[in-house]
Amino acid sequence: MNIKRFVQVLSLFLILTALSYSLYKSGFAQEKTKLLEVGQGAPALTLTNTAGQRISLADYKGQGIVLNFWATYCPPCKKEMPLLADALTEDIAVITVNVGEPTRLVNQFLQNKQLSLPTLLDRKEEVYTLYQVTNLPTTFFINEKGEIDDKVIGELNEQLLKEKIEQIQPK
Repeated sequence: MNIKRFVQVLSLFLILTALSYSLYKSGFAQEKTKLLEVGQGAPALTLTNTAGQRISLADYKGQGIVLNFWATYCPPCKKEMPLLADALTEDIAVITVNVGEPTRLVNQFLQNKQLSLPTLLDRKEEVYTLYQVTNLPTTFFINEKGEIDDKVIGELNEQLLKEKIEQIQPK
């Protein structure tokens, strides 16, 4: 075997070895990632709201929580925002999490739509990742015990929102 052929075979072997190791490690890492499921405790989160205050999910302990992930460029998100604003009650907290957008843009959107919703800013998409959100909008319904009662991927309508809120209403 000549030297050129030997180098080619060795290079191919090293590339395949590196690829195999990479696939093994990524598959192994995925096994350790626990998927969010109904009945599981909602992961703790602390983010800054549009006024610059730090807000935690724990601040709403004992209440039912509607946790909605959205963005200003998302048409279904825009459509459901007024429904979410109307859902705020004494026993139900509605918290929206804007994903990856600048504060000024979010504030301008809320002001133009005349919405006064507690809105947290996930500029680095850390909570988006923590909650394993894959599409916008996504809404988590969290009961007064802090457990995920349900999750809706996609746009909420009035009837669906009402049903889900009834499920998380504190007893």
